[in-house]
Amino acid sequence: MGSGAWGAVVTAAGAGTRFGGGVPKQFARLGGKPVLQWSVDLLSEMMPVVVSVPPGFPWRDHWTPPAGVMVVPGGARRQDSVLLALEALDAPRFVLVHDGARPGLTRETVIRVMKAVEEHGAAIPGIRVRDTLKLVEDGMVSSTVERGSLWMIQTPQGFLYDDLCRVLRSSPEVTDESSAMELAGVAVTVVGGDPRNLKLTEPSDVPCFGFPPRLSFGQGLDFHPFREDRPMVAAGCRLSEAGGPVGHSDGDAVLHAASDAVLAAASLGDIGTFYPPSDPVWKGADSSMILGQCMERVRRAGWELSRLDLTLVGDRPKVAPNREMMIERLSEILRAPAAKIWIKGTSTNTLGDLGRGRGFGCLALAVLEA
Repeated sequence: MGSGAWGAVVTAAGAGTRFGGGVPKQFARLGGKPVLQWSVDLLSEMMPVVVSVPPGFPWRDHWTPPAGVMVVPGGARRQDSVLLALEALDAPRFVLVHDGARPGLTRETVIRVMKAVEEHGAAIPGIRVRDTLKLVEDGMVSSTVERGSLWMIQTPQGFLYDDLCRVLRSSPEVTDESSAMELAGVAVTVVGGDPRNLKLTEPSDVPCFGFPPRLSFGQGLDFHPFREDRPMVAAGCRLSEAGGPVGHSDGDAVLHAASDAVLAAASLGDIGTFYPPSDPVWKGADSSMILGQCMERVRRAGWELSRLDLTLVGDRPKVAPNREMMIERLSEILRAPAAKIWIKGTSTNTLGDLGRGRGFGCLALAVLEA
């Protein structure tokens, strides 16, 4: 089997909206790296690879292609994206087309497909349907479907390069390349797929791949004194209490501690690195903006918030009556589910200035996952 006669296209140009999370699923993190990188790494060790990406999407913020892998913007339809990537290849004899949202691809599956293509001209991997299938209409079972000849089809799908280019140029809209070949009258062979070669569609699919999340922890700690003529701000909320924190910015110790915690967990420095108190541009700055920008830096580095635990230290403001509002505001700033955030308070039992209501502090623990 001559690998020099081969090339591969990895399709990663879809919107992936069902997965959620703010980025297409192929760029979400799984087991420490973007979803599409798992299959790109494997295929690029075996043959030249071209990846199609969503046009206009800032994919470089989420993924760095391996050396030698070419990237092209995709088109309006799947076959348009595949064709654009095919044209970027150096016209190999055979080509594989793989879905970037299938990170469980194995070398064994690739080799089975390649051997079948070299023998038959077109081949796809699949798994026999094992469950009983019902045809349902208006919520009621109308019939049982015979499953003996039904297969669930996977990728990579392999073809003669010239045949696939010719067929896709004139094909109506299809969901995969083998469908276009069928419509053109090309015989397609099916070989055994792999149960691990699943397509990632929704967040509930993630545990099926068996990739453990990579976790990182960071702490933040900040204190600010109170002054009577200052507004009380804490956790991004303007509270009704008289007298609030003094600082170069708005003095919100909760948001400052949270900013330091997420930056530390991502090994990106600290709040003073990006917002030094010596710089007049940050005088009176809204700390909600600071934390939001810090979290965006963390996301660009490939991390997402898994948990944020905050402990407000001092006699005031009281957390219990404001907890729900604070968590909701933190959720907005971080663009993270409220269920991942908790805030509580503790006094110092009248010890020191914090215990006497002359200032407050916050201890933050952030857990990031990739």
